[in-house]
Amino acid sequence: MAKSDPRISIAPSLNAVAEAQALDLGITKKELIEAALRFYLKNSAMTAELRELAAYQAKQTLQLSSDLRVIAKYIVDRHSIDLDEGN
Repeated sequence: MAKSDPRISIAPSLNAVAEAQALDLGITKKELIEAALRFYLKNSAMTAELRELAAYQAKQTLQLSSDLRVIAKYIVDRHSIDLDEGN
């Protein structure tokens, strides 16, 4: 069973979803979240649940690498625009 990375924190309502998806894929929750962040850059039509996970995590991601911080900032900015447009 994959261990949770204590540095990663996500919305409690999505934590179980992230843990289950990571376990199903045989990866860590951190790897799943990093993949979600990268996916968001390529697909702005992602599901609302995944967008919520990515946006929340992006706001909490100071502990990730500097490259991921840049991605996270882009996601937060992009997510705010999407929210303003009602998407």
